[in-house]
Formats: sequence, C-alpha cells, structure tokens
Amino acid sequence: MSEPGTRPEEEMTPETPEDLEAPEDRKTPAPVDVLTDEEEPTGARSRPRRPARRGRLWRRALVALTVLVLVLAAAAAGAEHVVRGRVGDVVHAAVPGLCTDAEVSTQGILLAQALTGSLDTLTVTSPCFHLEREGPGLDLRDVTATLTGVGIEDPYSTQTLNATGTITWEDLSALVVDAAPALEEATAAPEEYGTVTAPGTFTIASEVLRLNAVLVVVPSLAPDGGLLLTVTRASLAGVGIDLDGEDSLVTTLLGTQTPEVVITRDLLPQGLSFSAVIVTEEGLRVSMSGQDLDLATLST
Repeated sequence: MSEPGTRPEEEMTPETPEDLEAPEDRKTPAPVDVLTDEEEPTGARSRPRRPARRGRLWRRALVALTVLVLVLAAAAAGAEHVVRGRVGDVVHAAVPGLCTDAEVSTQGILLAQALTGSLDTLTVTSPCFHLEREGPGLDLRDVTATLTGVGIEDPYSTQTLNATGTITWEDLSALVVDAAPALEEATAAPEEYGTVTAPGTFTIASEVLRLNAVLVVVPSLAPDGGLLLTVTRASLAGVGIDLDGEDSLVTTLLGTQTPEVVITRDLLPQGLSFSAVIVTEEGLRVSMSGQDLDLATLST
C-alpha cells in the first residue's frame, strides 16, 4: 500500500523477448497476394473449373444421345424396308390369281402396323386377275383393289375389299352362253358406252336357223348381287322382234322365261358381290365389294 497523498506506483509486468527487441529490429509480416478469379499464377497449373467440366459432360451426353437416335432410326428404316418387301410377297402368295407384275402399295408406317398383326390399308393394281370357277374361267382385266384391316398371317383375313375390273367381251360372251340354256354361241360387243348416270348398252349376236339374231342388252345389278342383262330390243335378219309374251323368239332363243340373263354372284369369290357395272370399249367395267374375307380364297 502507498502512503496517503502519494501516487500509487505502476504495476510492473515482466518483459517478453519481443519487448526487449529494438523497434527497428521488429519485422513487419509480408503482405499476402490475393488472386482474383481472372488472374492465375504464371507457370502454375490451375485446377479446371467445375462449370466448364459440367458443360463438357453435357456435350458428351448429347453427342452420345444423338448417335443412339441415329442408330435406332437406321435400324427402324431397315426394318421398315424389309416389311414393305415382305408385304408384296405375302399378297402374291395369298392370291395366286394375280398377275406376276401386280403392284402392292401401302399407307403409313408398316412396322408399327405389323406389330398389331394387320395392315391398315392395302392397294393392289394388276393387269389381270384369274378367277377359278366351274365352267369357263374368268380373267378380270385392269384390276384395282383397296383392302382394309388386312391380316399378315394365313388366312390373311380382310375387313373390307372394294375392287374394280373389266370383264372382256370375249369372256362375257362365254358367260352369256353359260347362263342362257338354249344359246349355243354368242358374240358380245359394245353399242353405247356408259356414263355416270347410265350404264350403256351392248349387243349379243347369234344365229337362229342360219339367220343373224341381234339382241340389245342393258346391264344392271341383280337383287342378289349378280349381274342382270336385260334385252331391250331384238332383231332377226334385220327385222325387229316382239319381246312381249312368254313364247317370244327372244325367250326361245335364250331358253329363259323372261328376256333377260342373270350372271349370279357365284362367279365371284365367296363374300364378294357386284356393286356397279358400266359398258366400256374393252368390256363391262364392274365394281365388286365385300366384308370379312380371306385373301387365300379370292382366286377360288
């Protein structure tokens, strides 16, 4: 304790080695250089920045994805080509009555359709189509057929079929003789070509007692889906013949009760029927239609 009236002495603290050094001998710490993002130490290797690395990874993934898409697209295109080629072979095998140069066309992507077991739409164009039947065979000319819902496996079932073709005058002559019991020979030929509103007319020439008989016929559709050939005028040796009466010369010549000849739908494959007829230069141009058919039965 200090005496009253005197200042207390300052407390003495022990001196450290640093305190004993002269002021000029004390070292000031060197400043630490701080590098900005834009600066890099010269001659030193810097670490790759994380955003740049992520960008490279994304680019590599995008390239790999693009290559994968291209490979899959090429594979799909190859499979599509194979399916299209196979469709033509299947149609020719299923319908042997088609000409060898018949063409088959389709719509849409066939690979996706084939996976469902059927094709949406199939179009067939052929110069000829032979129908096997009892009696005289029939060759339709210039045939075009459109089919929908076509199965790709035997029996190649088809939901709908719409077709057009031409019965030549030669084949029609044979069909008329086959359908008219008393007619031994006939030659069919066009007289007036048909239009959108009228079917036209054709003639059937034959002989009766060595005299030329000519029948003028209008084609139409029979109620059962066949063809109805109605005689509207007739002449014998250039003289007109009365068509009235059951015992008229026309019915006697044809061997029918009425002056008409019916070509039944039995001429066509089962399930098909005639839907239109018109007289053309080449023959009778007919339309046919049907539902729930099997391609394998079209030629028989």
